[in-house]
Amino acid sequence: MGVCKNLLAICELDLVAQKVPKPDVRNSILWEEGRVASIDEELAAKQAKTVISTLSIFASNPNTVATLRNAKDKAALAMTTFPSERLLNDARHTVVIFLSDLIHALEYGPLTQEKIGKAKGAIGDWLNLLEAQH
Repeated sequence: MGVCKNLLAICELDLVAQKVPKPDVRNSILWEEGRVASIDEELAAKQAKTVISTLSIFASNPNTVATLRNAKDKAALAMTTFPSERLLNDARHTVVIFLSDLIHALEYGPLTQEKIGKAKGAIGDWLNLLEAQH
């Protein structure tokens, strides 16, 4: 055990001598959490895009509202989780507005092609920005 501690101390001194910063575990954990959140957000966007592409003003599926609400919630949460992502947050904000309107129309009417189109466009823009991140 003493040898391991000595080796760690030598390696640490070597890194200090080379002016190599120690890895910041907190930042790497935050990056990992952010990456997982981003993947989760992208999945929600893709699911919402699929649901909207099959949506009709004449018929709706009860699962549609749940899927759209999940995407809206992911977009809203990401705005507070990643406040420095201005362009993406603008797209998220638009998604929240148009999906809220669409969800309300699905639940209470009237559902119009215009509301579907606006939500579809907002989700497309949001998804493009998410995919451009990696």
